[in-house]
Amino acid sequence: MNRFWLLGLACLVCCLPLIVPFLGGAGLAGIGAWVGGLDWVEIACLAVVVGAIAAAAIFILRRRRASAPHCNVKE
Repeated sequence: MNRFWLLGLACLVCCLPLIVPFLGGAGLAGIGAWVGGLDWVEIACLAVVVGAIAAAAIFILRRRRASAPHCNVKE
């Protein structure tokens, strides 16, 4: 294997935990829309909207968790 493929594989392995929740939400929305009988344009639009909502929700939850007050224990 040349370096290009090894670098691509390393990037995939590293970023996979970040990408899976967004693709999973968008994929489930797309499958649900397909089963519902929507057109492919509507399916794509719904998948993008659900992916954006999932990204925003994760971003907000992470910011809220980071800004939560910490307990100061005094001895």
